[in-house]
Amino acid sequence: MPKFNRVLVVETAFPGDAVIATAVAEEIKRLQPETTITYLVRPEVADLIRCAPAIDEVKSFDKYGSDTGVEGIKRMAGELTEGAYDVAFVLNPSTRNSALIERSHIPNIRFLDDQHLAGRPRSEVFISILSQDYQGFSGKTLPRLAPPMINGKFNLPSEYIVVAPGSVWATKCWGAERFQSVVATFEEQSIPSVIIGAINDHQRGAIVASGNALCVDLTGQTSFVEAASIIACAQVVIANDSAPVHIATAVRTPVVAIFGPTVSEFGFAPPSEWGAVVESEVWCRPCTSHGPEVCPIHTHDCMKRISVDQVLEATFLITRVQ
Repeated sequence: MPKFNRVLVVETAFPGDAVIATAVAEEIKRLQPETTITYLVRPEVADLIRCAPAIDEVKSFDKYGSDTGVEGIKRMAGELTEGAYDVAFVLNPSTRNSALIERSHIPNIRFLDDQHLAGRPRSEVFISILSQDYQGFSGKTLPRLAPPMINGKFNLPSEYIVVAPGSVWATKCWGAERFQSVVATFEEQSIPSVIIGAINDHQRGAIVASGNALCVDLTGQTSFVEAASIIACAQVVIANDSAPVHIATAVRTPVVAIFGPTVSEFGFAPPSEWGAVVESEVWCRPCTSHGPEVCPIHTHDCMKRISVDQVLEATFLITRVQ
């Protein structure tokens, strides 16, 4: 087994992917604890990835902003060259990332080849990149985050559930009215709920909170790190197929993931010991790899056929919330 002193991991895809990718650092540190590990991620998720105990340094690559184009690649490549890394594990092998890493003078470069790993958990797929260099590696290692506990900032109750009704892709959203019904059921048992999401989820959050006196709506009010802290202290998270599912797994909070246009076979479902998936069996799933803005057949049956009772049943099964 080679001894890499300085390792670079590149994952500049979406926040959920970056969270899942922390499993690679966890596994490297298990095998060679003395290794120094740097992650290259998008700037919006950098602070969250700094919460990963196994990661020593995080760098930001603003590929859609200040680092766009050839000049951005040159600048970042120069910074990476100065890092004197022994190996780069590229989990997001896009054309841009390939050009960046090949200009960074890193002697060993490994690009993720996931063509033969379809249907495996995404964390296991990411960890598979270690197979060329590490013996005895385990694909079962999970991502891990340890966010600071800042719940006092929002004056939250001591016990609560978290709901995340939004998604970057519209068809991945189960429906704010259904989330509202879930929250109302917990309120009947005097269990408060906290709603999290991006600023674009504010309207959904308002619908979920409507009529629910114990509901705290924090959509658009938290950073990724703050959201992770809130999730870490929750009894359970209920969310669409989106980043909060992966954050919940990384902080070891039970999670119910609702899948519509996408399928759990893509590898983004929570592990069975920490979560459950609720999905419907319709002929048109999956329609795309991420979920389109509009249902291609204009029915959105994949989500409409998932009932409130199904989500509640899954929640009760994986937690002690009764």
